[in-house]
Amino acid sequence: MGRHCRRGALVFTILLAIPATAAAQVFKDVPSIGAIQDRVVLSFGFFLPSFNTDARIDSADGDGTGVDLEDDLGFKANDSVFRFDGLYRLSRRHQIGLSIFKLDRSSTKTIEDQIVWDDLIFDVGVDVRAHFNLDVYKLQYRYLALQGSRLAVGVGGGLNLMELDFGLRGQARIAGDGQEGNVERTWSTSPLIPVPSVGATVRWAILGNLFLGGSVDYLKGSYDRQEARYSDLLFSLHWFPFKNVGFGVMYDVVKITYQDNGNRFRGRFDYRYSGPVLSVNVIF
Repeated sequence: MGRHCRRGALVFTILLAIPATAAAQVFKDVPSIGAIQDRVVLSFGFFLPSFNTDARIDSADGDGTGVDLEDDLGFKANDSVFRFDGLYRLSRRHQIGLSIFKLDRSSTKTIEDQIVWDDLIFDVGVDVRAHFNLDVYKLQYRYLALQGSRLAVGVGGGLNLMELDFGLRGQARIAGDGQEGNVERTWSTSPLIPVPSVGATVRWAILGNLFLGGSVDYLKGSYDRQEARYSDLLFSLHWFPFKNVGFGVMYDVVKITYQDNGNRFRGRFDYRYSGPVLSVNVIF
């Protein structure tokens, strides 16, 4: 099944997971802080992250070469990407959220240090083309333990699905038999690794239509010889000058560690990115 088909199936499954009784009341007002009604929030954002990525692919004989993707393989340290976030408030204290983030990166560089990954040896001076793709889908539940007229504090958990693939192409030698040629190799996770998370959120109405907020999410889990750790710290400022449309400025700091211990390969990725998000928010 292709990546786009899996994404479509994922979103369809999430929609089916919303209880029918709640969906039937989707447009009914639910008490909220401030002077707006936001039973449903759709946020369309432009994310401007900076990256710091380390990777290593091991072989049966030992650890592979540790590689800094930005310094050693020429990946851009800054980029821009579309981001979608959605929120549905089931009731006064219960809400669910959905986030979709997709990042595809590629590079070409003449390498200055030898890279040994799996059974491949890329020597100094070889032109190496690389790609690094990451898809993250987050389904979250929050219970608003505190909700007054201007302040709301929530705690809860969620299910996070990650899909990652990384590839190299260039002139390489095969360790052990000395054969050499132009090779292309891709290392990827099993489709959509499910990892549970815990988190908290806070939102304060500075004015009736101006909100300061923040959230933190953390997950750590293992699945079929794969291990993942994910942390996400978000700060936000939202302004709603119109009844159903507002604007947001956020800053997001994310760290992802993924290790495969023999499911598809042996190796580790440490992926860190942070930056501002500019968004248009639709509420109803």
